[in-house]
Amino acid sequence: MFTRTAFIQLVLPIALVAGPIATHASPPVSIEIEAPFANDDQPLLDERGWELLLELTVKDEDVLGFWIEPNFANREQTNDMGYLVFDDPDGCFSLFNRTAPSICIDLYGPDIREDPSLAPRDETYIEFDPDIDQPGVPDFQGNPDLRDLLTDSEGSGSPFFAANIGGSSVLVPVGPYTGIDKDDGYGFGVDDDLPGLVLLLNAGPGIAYPIVEAAVMGFTQPEPLVLRNLAGLVTSVSYELSDYKTFPGRGRKSGTTIEVSKFMISLHVPANLVRNILAIDNCVGGTPESWACNDAPLYRRDGSDLQESGEVGQTARQLAAAVLEETELELIAYMVSGTAKAQLEDLNDDGKVNIDDAHADPEITVLSDQASITVSQFESFACGDDGNNFFLADLDGNGMTTEEACP
Repeated sequence: MFTRTAFIQLVLPIALVAGPIATHASPPVSIEIEAPFANDDQPLLDERGWELLLELTVKDEDVLGFWIEPNFANREQTNDMGYLVFDDPDGCFSLFNRTAPSICIDLYGPDIREDPSLAPRDETYIEFDPDIDQPGVPDFQGNPDLRDLLTDSEGSGSPFFAANIGGSSVLVPVGPYTGIDKDDGYGFGVDDDLPGLVLLLNAGPGIAYPIVEAAVMGFTQPEPLVLRNLAGLVTSVSYELSDYKTFPGRGRKSGTTIEVSKFMISLHVPANLVRNILAIDNCVGGTPESWACNDAPLYRRDGSDLQESGEVGQTARQLAAAVLEETELELIAYMVSGTAKAQLEDLNDDGKVNIDDAHADPEITVLSDQASITVSQFESFACGDDGNNFFLADLDGNGMTTEEACP
């Protein structure tokens, strides 16, 4: 049933008072980045362990209400999702899990009790479930169909590349640990707890590198550019049914207080996520017959065709740390209705993937503006780093790289 957030007894009906999504003067969802926070400047972060904290705010006057069966979604209910609905043209909420609404039976016949797909999916909505996810920890919350996709065997893991170790080819994962094939609700792709969230990084493991053979990704950027949705790496989703927002400042709305619903999304940023992927040659010089390893290392960044020189004597780990400290990376977030896509394409051919491409996609209904933040990071592990943001590659053609080990 639909219920207004102000209702205490959930059995009360609701009048359908909100208009279609297109009638809103501005996007119905406000998205803000609450952390990291640096007074509108660029934060400097340790590469491991910082938090990306998003807050979604929805004015109660812009929604029809929540759909609940029979209670609001909470962490005690397995596989029961909540829905905040903005528009439902036919009045039949087609995402019901248990009992078909009587209006759906009237419109589409009694068979809809067993087959909800008989009703058109015409709603504009946010699907949600409060949950905490960690890589490798079994999860029982969220949308079960989407949770099944967040395993490495379904394509939600970090990319693999063929590394050259001492002249031999070895497959290595490059990027964060995602829990392998644990049913943990954690990985690259659509979040099972907030399926409408889109989170993008135009770098590193955020790029959908092409698969050139089984389990091996080609280290070239796709054309047009395609990015992976990072929302499946979100570690926490929570919500507030009814809150208040007071507008600050001196404008027309200054001092106005309105009722809102809020969603809080946290991503505890894992190592090797928000950084470039590097192919590094740490044995440069000589020939295949007589390699020397006495020149500065070479590297390719995120599949770039350009080789850039490091410094003579640098190890691969030192070069990776130096590249990280000189690089600024941007994270982008926005909300869409229903279920977002696991991969997003550069549809307007501007060399980037952002909310403009979502607006250009007829299959997507965008619910918010775009929020973004640019961060600088430093590597705190000079030795002992697992090296999962780079792999060794023979870039100078001498047939050799040198395996590195910490003392």
